[in-house]
Amino acid sequence: MHVSAADEVAMAREDGSHDSPPPAKAPFIASRIDVDRYRVMEDEFAALAMRSAHANPFMAPALVAASWNDGPADKLVILIVRDAAQRLVGAWALRLVRDLFTLGARALQAPLDPRYESLATPVLDEACASEAFAAMMSLLRASPALPRIIRVLSWRDAFDGLCPPDLAIARQERWQRAMLATEPGLGAEAYLSRHMGRALNRRRNRLLQLVTAGRISCRTARGPDAPQAFEAFIALENRGWKGAAGTALARKPHEAAYMRRMVAALAARDRVALDQIMIDGKPAAIGVMIEAGGNNVFWKAAFDEAHARFAPGALLHLMVTERLFADGRARMDSGMMEFTTPQFLPWSERAAMARVTLDLGAGAAGAMVKAGAALRHGLRRIQRGLRARLKGGG
Repeated sequence: MHVSAADEVAMAREDGSHDSPPPAKAPFIASRIDVDRYRVMEDEFAALAMRSAHANPFMAPALVAASWNDGPADKLVILIVRDAAQRLVGAWALRLVRDLFTLGARALQAPLDPRYESLATPVLDEACASEAFAAMMSLLRASPALPRIIRVLSWRDAFDGLCPPDLAIARQERWQRAMLATEPGLGAEAYLSRHMGRALNRRRNRLLQLVTAGRISCRTARGPDAPQAFEAFIALENRGWKGAAGTALARKPHEAAYMRRMVAALAARDRVALDQIMIDGKPAAIGVMIEAGGNNVFWKAAFDEAHARFAPGALLHLMVTERLFADGRARMDSGMMEFTTPQFLPWSERAAMARVTLDLGAGAAGAMVKAGAALRHGLRRIQRGLRARLKGGG
């Protein structure tokens, strides 16, 4: 898909008007490109991620391509922004939707797949984040074929300050997400002790007893070993409550195929790590970590409920934290969504999150999308309640 020059605009003029194109020398130019053009921008994206305060690995070209696969090209909207030196300073992948939760109105949505919604925000160069985001919004305003309402399933409140004044933000939910973002020079031991206190010593003593008895071992699969470790993850998840509820990946072939594509794409660039805790030679806990530009996202985890007395989930969190410090990558987004409790995790920083709709003057369509978002949240609360009852056996 190639976009005409009329669909490529620069940052809006200070008076907010959009009736004519900006000068050719405007510092930030936004473009809509197709997935084939984006696919070859992996190195540019990696450089951008290193300059981003909130790098989002789900926006990497390899993951966008794997996520979209053979989806309809006209439903995929990839926005990029370049500065005057043609350096990539912004990237955001969205999809066109019209469904029950937009009440029939057309909208843009991030992320591409709502089943994996933990990260939906654009990747922006920290030095010019507001300018790059404004350029994207100007492009959408000037594109009559695209809606002026964006449904973002997980939005950091920190992005509010990047939005142009005429962009209205409506929130449907709020929650706190656990983060790991430490100051330089702080080691894993000091970090965990500060947050966990005496609980850390109890965990370590329990872990030491298990290691001494030869019952437990830890390992991390990366690169070519990652896909095989992911198969172990799928099997472990299926043995738990998700398997009983029919929501495990093993029970959803299409979804499992999608996840395998994602892991393979990440493994090819050494951007996925599967941390594994083995008890008596069998997986007791596996966590899937995605990386981009020194930023990490704790994507998925599965635990063997038969070993609950050993708290393999808590041990996995310690293992992940210590590995990140050892690798010099002690920055992580837990990926937690609403209906979760961050205080049970060993990561003490918090990010204020919300589900939002970004309204660029969508009028009635915007009101419909906001009402649909409220409906979606209500149904999700009911679904979560039913799952909790099933998991608890009640």
